[in-house]
Amino acid sequence: MPKIEPYSLLIYSTRTTDCLYHKEWQAQQADTATREDRERLLFGLLFSLRRTALKMSPQSKPGMFSNLTTSGYKLHFYQTSTGYMFVLLTPPNVKGLRQRLINFYSQVFLTNVVMNPLYELDTQIKIPAFETEVEKFDFIAA
Repeated sequence: MPKIEPYSLLIYSTRTTDCLYHKEWQAQQADTATREDRERLLFGLLFSLRRTALKMSPQSKPGMFSNLTTSGYKLHFYQTSTGYMFVLLTPPNVKGLRQRLINFYSQVFLTNVVMNPLYELDTQIKIPAFETEVEKFDFIAA
């Protein structure tokens, strides 16, 4: 069985509206929107979905948005307590990958970005070691 690759990985911070990191494994369908426009649209969607999940859940048990499925893709989401938001876009038939995003945060992001003394908070992530680890990480474990 061939390995299923994600479409793309995006990392945002709640402290800025800019996308901090964007990796594409499979090219997006041709459209008129630029990459930056797609990143901003996705950030707006995440903001709205997170607020909707919180508003619609009981106060005793706040809701948490974890994924969204469309006919063309599945959006997997994880937000850390420090405000980093991880978004993985995959084929729609892939099971929920929130736990894989949590593992990615703790195993790859923390060690290569957060603990990197050369990384400036909330700026574009351009760290070669991080890029290498992103390539090696198995987001869609069998």
